This record gives sequence, C-alpha cells and structure tokens, in this order.
Amino acid sequence: MPSSVDPISIIIGPGKSRVDVDSEPTELLPPIVSSASVLAALALASQAISVNGQKIVDVGAPTPGSTNGATSVYLDSSIATATSTFQGYADSGDTTTLNSSKSYTDAAVVTAKAYADSGDTTTLNSAKSYSDGVFANAVSLQSKTFTSSGSWVAPTGVTTAIVSCWGGGGQGGGGRRPDSVNSTTDCAGGGGGGGGSHRHVFVIHPTPGQTYTVTIGAGGSAAGQGATANNTNGTNGSNGGDTTMTGTGVNITAKGAGGGKGGGTSTRAAGGLPQSDYVSTLTSYGTGGEGGTNGTETQIAGFVGYPSDEGFAAGATPGTAGTDASGNEGGSGGGTGGGGPGGAGGNGGNAGNGSAGTATAGSAGTAAAVANSGAGGGGGGGGGNGNSASNNGGNGGAGASGFLEISW
Repeated sequence: MPSSVDPISIIIGPGKSRVDVDSEPTELLPPIVSSASVLAALALASQAISVNGQKIVDVGAPTPGSTNGATSVYLDSSIATATSTFQGYADSGDTTTLNSSKSYTDAAVVTAKAYADSGDTTTLNSAKSYSDGVFANAVSLQSKTFTSSGSWVAPTGVTTAIVSCWGGGGQGGGGRRPDSVNSTTDCAGGGGGGGGSHRHVFVIHPTPGQTYTVTIGAGGSAAGQGATANNTNGTNGSNGGDTTMTGTGVNITAKGAGGGKGGGTSTRAAGGLPQSDYVSTLTSYGTGGEGGTNGTETQIAGFVGYPSDEGFAAGATPGTAGTDASGNEGGSGGGTGGGGPGGAGGNGGNAGNGSAGTATAGSAGTAAAVANSGAGGGGGGGGGNGNSASNNGGNGGAGASGFLEISW
C-alpha cells in the first residue's frame, strides 16, 4: 500500500452515495466497490461514511488481484431502525453491464432467498428473470395431452391433478328437398349448424400407480343427410361424442354438443346447442346458426352461429340463398357451426337454385376448421325446385372431435 493516502472524494446525494478514487468513480452504492485505498482513507480518517444518518460499511476487502467486487459483502444499516437486522448483500461477480450476471443473497431472510439474474440487458430491469430460493424444492408442472383415446398412469406421489377437456362438436343438419315441380311456395330450408362444445375443468384425486382410461368424443358425422326424395325434410345432425376419464376414484364426463336440425317446411332449422343435454336459448356461447326460412316465405341465407366462451368464432360464412327461375324457387342456405373451445366452426352450405329444367342441389356444410377443437360443422343448403325435377338438399358438415389434458 502506498505510504501516502490516495486522493479521495466522497459525494453524497439524495438516495445515492459514491466514492471517487483517483478521480475514477466506482459503482453506485449500495453496493460500495471495495478499494484498498478507500479502506485506508477511511481508517486514517477514523470516521464512517454516512447517508441520512445511516452507516454504510464494507466488511470485506477483496483478495489482491481479484475482479472488482468479487469478495465484497456490504451491510446496509438503513433498515436497522425498521427491523433491527442488518441486510447483507453478497455480490457474486463483476460486470460491465448493469445488473448482468449478478446474484444477491439477502441475509436478513431466514430461508436465505436467492435472486438470480438470468439475462443481460441494456435497459434497467428489462427482460429479467428472478428465481426465489423459497421455491427451490418445487416441482415443475407436468401435463399429458390426449387428442385420441388412450390411458394415463398416475405417477408416484401424485394425488391431485387438474383435467381440462371438452366433447366433440355437433354435425350440421341436412338441407330439405322441395316439391317435385313448379313450386312457388315451398322453398327448401337449409340445415342448422352444429353446436360447439363447452370446456370443462375438473380437479381429480387419482391413486398413484393406477391406470385411468381416457375416451375422446368424436365429432358428430353419422346423420345430417340432405333429403333425396321430393318434399322431404333434411335429417338432424348427430351429436358430438362425450369425452370421459374413468378409473379408481375418477369418473368425469364432458358432454358433446348437439347437432343442428334438418331443413324443414315452415320454420328456420335450429342450430345445435353447446351440449346435447343443454337447455338454453340460441344466444348461448357455441350455439350453431339457424338454417334459412322455408315454407311460404321467400328463401333466405343461413345464419351465423355463436363463438365459444374462449373466444373462438363460429363459422364465418353462412350458406347463400338460391335464385328463382320460371316460377321455381331456390332453397335457403345452411347456418354456420358454433365455435368450440379450441377453434372455429364450419361454414354453411349454399342453397340450390330453382330451374326451368332440373334444379341444382344444395351444397354441403363444411366440417369444423380445426381437429380436436370441439367446434360444430356447418348446415347443408336446401335444394332448389325445377320444372323437370327438383334437387337434393346438402349434407351437414362434421363437427370436430374433443380433447383432454391432465396437469399435475
């Protein structure tokens, strides 16, 4: 150490302290960067630096040749009046970038919380991640996803889990085929869109080591046929299948959504409901859109269904109405499928046009856009009337299958 004390100046401002050695400022305090010269100056001065009456003391000088601040521990006595306990901060390494690669241990906390700075940044406290030592023994959350039926063995020690699931979406209804010839009063209504299912969340208490069976509900697709005989209604779309999980102490079910109604003779074909056993109005989340009007009224386009409560939209495009020709009415369009918990519903099928010869058929509704979304399929369009022959209604689009996820 030099025989004389190096030049030193102490600058104290509001909330900050800094020690200048040889006119080169060290880090802002706290922490104070250790310096043999600073310690010597403090020792010769026989007095402590204070800010607002609080002492700031460096209790450990760095090892000669070590990096700046590598072994220093700083005691901040400003908390003493509040807790009667000094805060101890250990600086784990030197850095030229603010808060980069630093690790601080707060000795005032009995459980010794450790806050590790996981990343560098040029902006103060930006994009930083801190791990709290209190949760050192915590286990990361794990999950298993089912997009098809299968099984799950409860891991050792797992006695509580969360299950998120939904059933299959409903199929759209089929379109109606109108009268044989020259019908001006009986245009065919399109089928209603299938319903989108609802998300269900269950807390279960499995037995470790036991096997649990998961069944994923299929989207409705078996019915919903467009009529092929004159003056015949379309058939109702089939319901989506139920998603289930069963085993020791566990028996849960997420109902599939209802299928849309087939095109009829006088009223709009109703869209499917979010659950096959669900009683509600057509304003419910996930309800399929209605098919177009039929009977003595003028043919119209189908209706848009409703989004799911997770915000996924119903099918965006309802079926268009068919055009008239030579006194033969076109059909009405199909409604769109309701939105599901994991995706949008299908679009409605367009109606067939009337014709002086053979009328055109209604087109099929489209299937739900995303697999395992639980969304509903679109309804089929109604067929048109013709002088020579009328034509078929379109088939309803299939609903999407269900889904299940276990988290523990």
